[in-house]
Amino acid sequence: MSGGVEVIGLAGITANIEKAMRENRANIENAISDIGDVALWESVKRAPKDAGDLEDSIKKHMGKDVDGTSVAIVIPNNSDAASYALPMHEGIYSLGEDSEMKQARAGVEVGRKFITRGIEAGKNKFLLILKKELGV
Repeated sequence: MSGGVEVIGLAGITANIEKAMRENRANIENAISDIGDVALWESVKRAPKDAGDLEDSIKKHMGKDVDGTSVAIVIPNNSDAASYALPMHEGIYSLGEDSEMKQARAGVEVGRKFITRGIEAGKNKFLLILKKELGV
């Protein structure tokens, strides 16, 4: 044969992807952890700061399941802020003086949906992390 294209079946492509994933598992896990660090930082930066320990209670949680490694930004049930974290994330309220000062210093909106907005704010950084760690 003097040229042409060889078509690899779906099984071959799947096997190549699985092999690459095994070989790059450490890089994948590092990328996911780094993405979690950015999401955590961005979320804490946006959390209201008044009475309580909300900022210190926001945590990065790494997990593994059948789909692989995952990361979540959470406020653990046993944290000091667990009783009021959900209303602070979902509720509508006026910022207190400490939160207003934090907002002026941070240059970002502080208040409700702090985790959701933190993750959204990190998306461009997530892409840079993926490029650096995985070359994609």
